[in-house]
Amino acid sequence: MLILTYAISIPLSTGLTNTVSILGSLTILVLWLRNKPLQTKASSFTMRLFAVWMILLIAASLWSTQPYYGLVEVFGHLRLLFVLCALHWFYEGGMGQKLIGYFCMSMVFSCLILCAALMGLIVVSGSFPAPVSLAIKIQEGFRNLHGFSGLELPVFGVGGSPFLNRVHWSPLLAFALTALIYCMFVLGRRSLWNWIQLGTGLFLLVLMQGRAGWLVLFLGCLAVSFVGSSLKQRMGKAVGLILITFLCIFFLPPVKERVEQIHLGYLEFKEGRYGYGIGDRLIHIATGLEVWKTSPMFGHGTGSYYQINSIFSKKMYPQHEPTSNPHNQYVLQMVEQGLLGLSVLLYLFGAVIYRGWSLSSPGHLLLFMAGAGYAVLGLSSMYLMDQPMQHVFWFMLALGEAMIGNKNQRENYADA
Repeated sequence: MLILTYAISIPLSTGLTNTVSILGSLTILVLWLRNKPLQTKASSFTMRLFAVWMILLIAASLWSTQPYYGLVEVFGHLRLLFVLCALHWFYEGGMGQKLIGYFCMSMVFSCLILCAALMGLIVVSGSFPAPVSLAIKIQEGFRNLHGFSGLELPVFGVGGSPFLNRVHWSPLLAFALTALIYCMFVLGRRSLWNWIQLGTGLFLLVLMQGRAGWLVLFLGCLAVSFVGSSLKQRMGKAVGLILITFLCIFFLPPVKERVEQIHLGYLEFKEGRYGYGIGDRLIHIATGLEVWKTSPMFGHGTGSYYQINSIFSKKMYPQHEPTSNPHNQYVLQMVEQGLLGLSVLLYLFGAVIYRGWSLSSPGHLLLFMAGAGYAVLGLSSMYLMDQPMQHVFWFMLALGEAMIGNKNQRENYADA
């Protein structure tokens, strides 16, 4: 029940996620003390990767210019042990499919609420879209209920709505849609309810204009099309999917608009006009590379990004406000842990992608989507250091690895 609650809580409330993580950790501690034989003898693939990641963060905290912030980030990651240990010790056959189903249903529940709110706005305002006072009331109501501003849907005319902002919510929705597409077109479960979930999710994914989510969905469609295919067939399918993607760019107005903003952001950066978006990210990359050159091998330590980068940012781009978020996972690792951190990050993504590359089961799909999805998402933000999204990454790894193994092979879990 704790694991199910955790899965449902991810797209709904980070506060609930924190609570469940703490309660879950205590529960597992009690169960382990009362029944130690439940622990497997071998370490799982996911546990080993997590250990490598934690060792990097802890070691880099020792030479950090801001050791306090470095240790805070480390302790934030320790909550993930609840997920990893729970799925490693207590997973049973069939649990994975149920968890994925609950996750997809919670995401489509979010979509249905957003669609209902959208229809209400259209009826009240008589047009689509239109900023009206009701939009603000809806936004404020959900903000008071959940404790955060929510996703930025432009159709509301204001900067928020029910759940997480589109930077977080669109990738989560894309992961859920990938699972639905796999169930429908690989496992053959094409029920009316699944079609409704897929249609609703795709509609809102396009409408919310979350480029991160679009990239994840592209990888998801690519992965599903690769199932059961040879290398030559995969190449052909990849080319076909790329062509379809280009058609969407030219003929879907929300997609076309967001792609054009990439070009405009680049022009702003070149001309010295620094607006939010791609131009802002290019500034972070430029300053980050300059900071990295001052300590290329080991970086400036975990948690040091804001302090050290703000010095270079003020010199290079005085009009630009320093930030603690470089909007790029790779730049963050280069600044804080140098080439060492970048190598560990690439190893992390590469090992997970390789583990799931066969795509021979739902568990392998989860691993592939976690590795490939976050490798791409790392280009636009620091998702592995972001509280709700880091939980999703390690949850997908732990669940995928648990699904690959089974209860009859628990003694040899690492080699399953």
